[in-house]
Amino acid sequence: MAGSRQERGAAEWAAGAMALGSAALLWACAGPGRDAGDPAPRQATPLELALMALPIELDPARWQLVSQGSPLPPVPADPTNRVADDRRAALLGRALFFDPRLSDDGQTSCATCHVPELGFDDGEVHRVAPGDHLRRTPGLLNVGHLRWLGWDGRKDSLWSQALGPLEAAREQNTSRVHVVRTVLADPDLAAALEAVFGPLPALEGLDRADEHARPVWHDADHPLSQAWAAMDPELRREVDQVFVYVGKALAAYERQLVSGPAPFDRFVAAVQSGDRQAARLLEPAAEVPSPAAPDSTTALERDAALDLGGARNPSALRGLELFFGRANCHTCHNGPLFTDYEFHDTLLPFEDDGRPDRGRHLGIELVREDPFGGLGEYSDDPDASGAQKLRFLPRRPHQYAEFKTPSLRDLGPGPYMHRGEFASLGEVLRHYNTLAGARRNAHGGEAILVPLDLDEGQLADLEAFLLSLRGAAPPLELWGPPSRAELRQLAD
Repeated sequence: MAGSRQERGAAEWAAGAMALGSAALLWACAGPGRDAGDPAPRQATPLELALMALPIELDPARWQLVSQGSPLPPVPADPTNRVADDRRAALLGRALFFDPRLSDDGQTSCATCHVPELGFDDGEVHRVAPGDHLRRTPGLLNVGHLRWLGWDGRKDSLWSQALGPLEAAREQNTSRVHVVRTVLADPDLAAALEAVFGPLPALEGLDRADEHARPVWHDADHPLSQAWAAMDPELRREVDQVFVYVGKALAAYERQLVSGPAPFDRFVAAVQSGDRQAARLLEPAAEVPSPAAPDSTTALERDAALDLGGARNPSALRGLELFFGRANCHTCHNGPLFTDYEFHDTLLPFEDDGRPDRGRHLGIELVREDPFGGLGEYSDDPDASGAQKLRFLPRRPHQYAEFKTPSLRDLGPGPYMHRGEFASLGEVLRHYNTLAGARRNAHGGEAILVPLDLDEGQLADLEAFLLSLRGAAPPLELWGPPSRAELRQLAD
């Protein structure tokens, strides 16, 4: 059997190499049948041998697609936020992230919905404005890599997105006036803010401003909008500026929420190095902890829990073969984050309680009007290449009811999809396996998705592969606020 496997692998590799325009692989040995002037046969490379040793079929072209998924690169720069990678800003942002005082009831913080023990997720579905539509809470692991934030892409930067929940009625339900007052009333937070961003504006009259004043989108007659409009224009601008500082500090912290290597990453690295036993690395242990297992004590121990020990099941390898092959999942879920960062018709109902959910079509309207967008006055580089995506951002009818392709790395607890339609990964896969009851966009949208038509065993294989994309959690020090002593050191 071993000899047969070697011969079959050689033939497949020859075909794959020719498909790529490479020289044919020559496996013949020197002997009487070879002319003296013939070149010596080329030896297979370590990578080729490692791929031939796998119990699945991966030709060179297919391996290129697989290898593009690893490793996870560093978080890209954000030129619109000059403190994006400032460790002091991240420490301040961590304090703000866990501070429930930045809410109307004094009990709700960012961590209320982005629970560290659940991979900075909460597995819940909430209603969001405008539109009051259902939305699944997105996890924050690796969020610094995303081009657009929100299921409809209504925000173009992480710092702008961080400001939204603070004033959202169904989230922290506070106002920028309250946030600024609260931060400046805390000597440690105020000193840290000034240490990171420099001298703060005068904010004259802030103590007399309405505590709840804030603009309400497209509703100038709303009492909160009227209270905001009644404030001095210079004070409004200064409040916005300090409010933006809060968002940029929060973003600096959230950019640190990066997951560690997953079994898939170890598998790809092993194959690339020529390890013929690489298949053993893809399979997670029989009991795979969540990315942020609460009983783990160190990042090293959490990583070890996903490493080589435990019972193995070869289904994740078969799932990989399907993902990058017959199932064509990689068409939209590709690259290190397993997303194309774009928006698609997910073939799910796009009405909520009889009301149309416009998805990306509304998201483009919101991001264009956002005063905290990459092209606005609070951007640290409005002419940066990162802001160019707003200058030429079109809005077309086919974007109606399109939603963002989610990353498949470090999938948190269910439910899944933008409205939490499915309780488990198995339900998601079964939906796309048949597309029973699917509803296509009536506004001339794309037609990429077709039924997978897989059997139950193959669906289980795909799910096993998705679990192999779960990596180690961020360091435990990021799971809670810094101490007051750490915060005070920022001002020293």
